[in-house]
Amino acid sequence: MELPTDIFRGLGNLRLVDLSRNFLRALPDMLFFEKGLEVLKVSGNHLSRVPVGSFSLDAAGTIVYLDVSDNDIVALHPSDVMAKFRVMFLEIF
Repeated sequence: MELPTDIFRGLGNLRLVDLSRNFLRALPDMLFFEKGLEVLKVSGNHLSRVPVGSFSLDAAGTIVYLDVSDNDIVALHPSDVMAKFRVMFLEIF
């Protein structure tokens, strides 16, 4: 399954998105553009990496909880994640 890149555009009041268990292999770059999103759940998909590129700097600045557990992620590069997100609880297992 692929998501349209503009599916969340203009939804500045959006605080939580749950895309868990949707057979996603990746999330599009810049999927989340507006700030305000606090929680993203993408557990139980087939992601091979943490979707850092899916967030603009504004959107990444408001994320506090990112659930990427039960995916196909085999390596985590903390410098990539920490460079983009300020404060976050990252659930990977």
